[in-house]
Amino acid sequence: MPQEIYPAKIRAAVARKRCLWHSCRSQPYDKDTADKYHVAEDKCRRLIREFELKKEREVVGSKNLGRFYKFVNARLANKQGVGTLKNRGGQAVTNDTDRANLLNEYFCSVSVPDNGIVLNFSDKSGSGKLDSVVFSRNVVMKAIKKLKPNLSAGPDGYPPDVN
Repeated sequence: MPQEIYPAKIRAAVARKRCLWHSCRSQPYDKDTADKYHVAEDKCRRLIREFELKKEREVVGSKNLGRFYKFVNARLANKQGVGTLKNRGGQAVTNDTDRANLLNEYFCSVSVPDNGIVLNFSDKSGSGKLDSVVFSRNVVMKAIKKLKPNLSAGPDGYPPDVN
């Protein structure tokens, strides 16, 4: 997913904060510059938080389940991979193979062994076929009323998932 593009007001606040940060680095003992930086940092944090809240409200307010899942899944994805882990001795483990082995050991230690029972999901009637299907007018009307109203109708007046 591409990086978020903030509105001009937020980009200006971030640029101002960055400029003050450079000033703080070049003049570490100037309290006035440090105070200005902290004010700019607070403003920047507040603007970004308000922007994020507004986006969340828009997603929830749209009542679009697909948009909601896309929003949530974008935030669940871990693009950084697995970070540093600690082994039983407390030492940091950063090598991919060592991390995989460490995670495998942990999951094996907390897993439950198979009890050997195989469930039978075969058809109880023996035929596996339906002899007849009966649709009543009430059942069909009830199903039509449950359809999502935000799908556009086709030439027959019904949404595409009915056809």
